[in-house]
Amino acid sequence: MNAALRRADWRFLLPGPVDGARYRHAVLLGGPQGLAELLRDEELADRIDTGPATGADLVVALADASIGPGELAACAAPGGVVYREVDRRRPGSLTTTPARMNRELAASGLHPLWSHWVIPEFSQARRYLPLDHADALRWYFGTLHPAGSVPGALAAAVARLLVRGEAKGLAAVVPTFGITAVAGPTRAGDQTDLPVLPAELRVPGNRVVMLTSGQDDGSRVVLLPFTARSLAPEAVVKISRTERFNAHTEREQATLAAIRSGLDADLVGSIPEPRGTTRFGRSLVALESYAPGASMVRSTGRRGEPLERSLEDLRVAADWLARFHQQTRASSVWSADSADRAVARLEAFRARLTISPAEHGLLDRSAEAARALVGASLPTVLAHNDYGPWNIHREGDRITVIDWELGPDEAGRRGPALADLLYFVTEWHLRARRLRGREAELRGFRELFLRPTGPAAAAAAEAVSDYMRRVGVDSRFLPLLLVTTWADRAVDRADRQVTATGSASGENRYADYVRLIAAEADERFWGGAR
Repeated sequence: MNAALRRADWRFLLPGPVDGARYRHAVLLGGPQGLAELLRDEELADRIDTGPATGADLVVALADASIGPGELAACAAPGGVVYREVDRRRPGSLTTTPARMNRELAASGLHPLWSHWVIPEFSQARRYLPLDHADALRWYFGTLHPAGSVPGALAAAVARLLVRGEAKGLAAVVPTFGITAVAGPTRAGDQTDLPVLPAELRVPGNRVVMLTSGQDDGSRVVLLPFTARSLAPEAVVKISRTERFNAHTEREQATLAAIRSGLDADLVGSIPEPRGTTRFGRSLVALESYAPGASMVRSTGRRGEPLERSLEDLRVAADWLARFHQQTRASSVWSADSADRAVARLEAFRARLTISPAEHGLLDRSAEAARALVGASLPTVLAHNDYGPWNIHREGDRITVIDWELGPDEAGRRGPALADLLYFVTEWHLRARRLRGREAELRGFRELFLRPTGPAAAAAAEAVSDYMRRVGVDSRFLPLLLVTTWADRAVDRADRQVTATGSASGENRYADYVRLIAAEADERFWGGAR
């Protein structure tokens, strides 16, 4: 298995070394081949050993490491940090609960600080939840956890335990967790703060929810700090996994400020407030305001809820986007240069991916449409480019839209109107109908755009039509934008796969959407039945 830095996101949950900006000597046990080399490149420590060694001020034992608490303690220097992962699904580990591991670490002379439930598993970690902060757990399951996705008995256990406010009972049933400890009782108070947090958030007793979703190491890590008594995060902290992506983090701060400066009083509150940047090692750390309300991944398609609840999410999200694009639109006429840029994007799809004769025909037809529409109305707008339910927090009829990276300048922040909404309704439709898996997703796409079927598809079509009317989009652009939107995303996915693995042969559902359009679109798709 090749290593990726995302397998070392635990490093953001560690207290810093006692006497310096970085660790002098780290011991890394277990994990994928090459992880130590990546961490050396990131300058985690002056020296990193991959076998037991004494005198280390950081000792990390990942889930596949066979080492006991006593051996861990023997590696650690006084005051050193110890991080231990436990996968209870591994042979012989079923009865190793966080409480038991804490007792064993303490008996070996280590002082446990905190523990995190790692979801869904260590190799694909998405969430690190603090097991000793019941309010943080309640907040996560009430606002961010995807609707209906916790399987069976564990879902029932989580619900029962959190309703009663008991975190200890929950800790007893989690399958994968990590514990952070220090060698001896010598570090206390401010010496156990997380150095990754800005100074104003380093409060003794704070706990952190960490979100690490993303396709690759280019995706950032998000930290949500809770004080001992807070019911919601105090702020949002974002950090690049590696300095190569610091520009993305810095760009978002500038983008937030630029967007907020051009909106009216009603909309400005729906964009997070940027609060500056700091440094953690070589990585840039950005601070922004917390978005209140629950993520739409929590409400759209929630089991036991009627479709009307999901339809309300669609209505609110589409209405916000129309108002936002009304205030940020410019250059409403589709020019010859616009057509040339669209054709260039189609040619990038042709060049990057292996495609069928039907797809070649679709690209040719789309290029013809792009040129034929010169002079028609299609505004350019400030584009989000990831306007999905996971980036929208809703509180009643008010929403906050998060995760604004966009381009490095005004031109890079702009894109064609409607593309954001087409992306949203596709993701919303899958969740509203609870369609999971490649075949179900393709069926959902077909029944949304190619053979409209059912009330969810009808509501999406109405939202798209209303948006085009309000923003001033000529309806003839709809089929062209369906092709270019997914072709652009397919190329981006392929490029990221090449960067991460050297090959674009991995799963690419955006390319699958283009293939489906090529295989099934008829004259009605292009407007021939109008």
